[in-house]
Amino acid sequence: MKLLKLTKAGIGAIAIGAAVLASPIASAEDVNMWDGQWHYGLVVYGWFPAMTTDLNFTLRNGATVAPSTTVKPSSYLKDLQFGAMGAFGARKGDWNLFTDVIYADISSLSSRVTTLHTPDGNVSPPLDINVNVGLKELIWTVGAGYTVARSNMGNLDIVGGARYAGLESSLGVNVFGPDGIFGRSVDTSDKMNIWTGIIGVKGAVRLSDDGKWYVPYEADFGAGSSNHSSVTSGNAILGLGYKFGWGDIVGAWRYLSYNMGSNDPIQKLIMSGPAFGASFRW
Repeated sequence: MKLLKLTKAGIGAIAIGAAVLASPIASAEDVNMWDGQWHYGLVVYGWFPAMTTDLNFTLRNGATVAPSTTVKPSSYLKDLQFGAMGAFGARKGDWNLFTDVIYADISSLSSRVTTLHTPDGNVSPPLDINVNVGLKELIWTVGAGYTVARSNMGNLDIVGGARYAGLESSLGVNVFGPDGIFGRSVDTSDKMNIWTGIIGVKGAVRLSDDGKWYVPYEADFGAGSSNHSSVTSGNAILGLGYKFGWGDIVGAWRYLSYNMGSNDPIQKLIMSGPAFGASFRW
């Protein structure tokens, strides 16, 4: 159960992806994405969020604790064994299809918690909790969209689809503090599958007359279930892109949050940080 907590944290953290960077307006200069022919887009990107997680687990002596922890990119990038992120899209006229895949394998993700939230209130004794987790995650998004507004100023698409997250991880918790209050260590492992349906908007706003500078944006809401309970999520991306003859370079800020049920090891997960990508259209 504990494992699930950080498992999800890792998922969203390194992943759930910036498919928004493949905004239909972000195309090579000589490609008209709305000419009625099939056109395609490929985006290669990286997302580096900070993760804030509210957990809920039981130590071996039966005590239930709910620590909150924040992990920055510098804490997990050094332990990244392998990672791959990419998005692909196809468009014909106002209709478009898209998919996004994120995979990450982290050997050891560490964090320290010094304040616990228990049923009796906050506890801040001379107590340290070190959390260590190894995880593998696969996040796959697939969906379709329709352009409802388009002009020289930009475009607006309504999108809908599904997002799958498959997680496999191991969790270790070491507690240092007064004897008889908390267990000394906890180790566990688990797998988690999360399905959420998503609906939202996506598009871009032109900033220059020649269309080279633009702002890609995306926002969606998701609802679904995990192994234990229902899940809701929110996603928002805002960026800045520039068109070259061969394709585009885009930088963006992405925010992603998950709210789990009371039966899940992770009660809340918030991920926020920069993303960078290059898109190619033909």
